[in-house]
Amino acid sequence: NPYIIKERPKDIEAIVRALFEAKDFVYSDNKNEAIKVMAEAEGTSEEEMAFGLNGIRFVDVEENVPLLEKSGKQTSFYASLEVISKFYLERGQLSQIPEFNEIIEPRFVNELIAERQKSK
Repeated sequence: NPYIIKERPKDIEAIVRALFEAKDFVYSDNKNEAIKVMAEAEGTSEEEMAFGLNGIRFVDVEENVPLLEKSGKQTSFYASLEVISKFYLERGQLSQIPEFNEIIEPRFVNELIAERQKSK
């Protein structure tokens, strides 16, 4: 939502930071603890949660940079959202294709990368 990006950037920054901290926690020496917490929160077994995690890979903060670049490449959210939006539009699940420039904001990831580089 463009309003939230403009009016509440600190909240978005906190969410982005928390997502990458959670990813780092899950894929660290704390993986078993993370699986236990997530399984409990989702009401599933630890085995099912571990199985689900083994089937996906979360990209790290640096890998988000090309995803957030405005591009027609399928490695960009812009291209992926175009395909997904058209799919939902043709089925009547969207009334219009959103303005991607209003909902994709790379500055939060870029700021986190710059902060991490400074602390090294």
